[in-house]
Amino acid sequence: MLGLTVDRIDFLRRTVKIDRQAAVAGGPGLESVKTKASNRLLPLPDVVSLSLAEHLHRFSTGDDGRVFTSATGAPLRRTAFGEVWSRARRRVDLDGVKFHACRHTYASSLILAGESVVVVQRRLGHESAALTLNVYGHLFPDADDRTRAAIDATYRRSAGLGTAAAED
Repeated sequence: MLGLTVDRIDFLRRTVKIDRQAAVAGGPGLESVKTKASNRLLPLPDVVSLSLAEHLHRFSTGDDGRVFTSATGAPLRRTAFGEVWSRARRRVDLDGVKFHACRHTYASSLILAGESVVVVQRRLGHESAALTLNVYGHLFPDADDRTRAAIDATYRRSAGLGTAAAED
C-alpha cells in the first residue's frame, strides 16, 4: 500500500498492479516486491475503486505518484502509517486490530465466496498453495462439508425438492 502509485491503478479495467513496495529500510524510495509471486494483478472491487477515486480527488499524490503520502506530500513511512492506522481504528472501535488483519479478512472473504486455494494464493502473492493452506486451510470447506452438500443436493434433485422445500 505504501508503494502504490497512481500509474498502477487501472480504473477502466478495474485492476491494480502490485509490483513495488516502499523501501523496506524506511527510505523514501520504491523497490521490487520480495518474491516473484508477490508480483500480481489484482481485481479491483467497486468499493475499493470508489474509495481510491475519492481519495485521489481529495488528496494530491506525491512527487513520485504515490497514492498515500504524509500531510506534506512526502512518502508515508511505515512508522507514520502505524500512527494513522491507530487513530483510524480507534475512530471505528477496532482498537487492538492490526492492519495485517485486513489481509486475513480479504482472504477469508474469498474463501467464504468459494474461491479455490489457488485463487486465494495468487491474490495474496503466496509462493505456494501449501503456504496458503497452512495459514487459511481451516477456513476451506472440508470433505465432511462437501459430502453432506453432495448427498443433500442429489437427494433434492431426485426427490424433486427445491431449496425452499428442503429448508422446511
